[in-house]
Amino acid sequence: MVRVIDPSLPAADQIRRLARFYFDHYTNQLEYFRIFWAIDNQRLIGQLPPNLVAPVTEVWRRALSVLAGVIERGAASGEFEPCDPWLTANVVWVGANAVIQTLEVPERRSLWERDVGLVYRETIELFLRGLQKR
Repeated sequence: MVRVIDPSLPAADQIRRLARFYFDHYTNQLEYFRIFWAIDNQRLIGQLPPNLVAPVTEVWRRALSVLAGVIERGAASGEFEPCDPWLTANVVWVGANAVIQTLEVPERRSLWERDVGLVYRETIELFLRGLQKR
């Protein structure tokens, strides 16, 4: 496994590294990530077998746990405002995935008039600005 988390770095830099890893992995493994879209859209396409959904959900839970841990350490160190790390990790996750999923919708991408990678990075920076200690 790739070592993305480096506790010697500030929490914001760790989140940037996680975000970059996730975006690169997503864009290089688009077919793999289409299963995420399918799980998110079961209401439209029909229920998927639980033996398919459960392992993916566990991967999501582990990824969110890593992100929540970084956020928690950032809040504990005073780098970030106090927050609910699990809730905050989920908000960041949803925002990041919303941007990434536009790779599947060319019409949405065209409305941005910007590169998806740029929009993704700005989304992460927006979240980080909101977390920063004031």
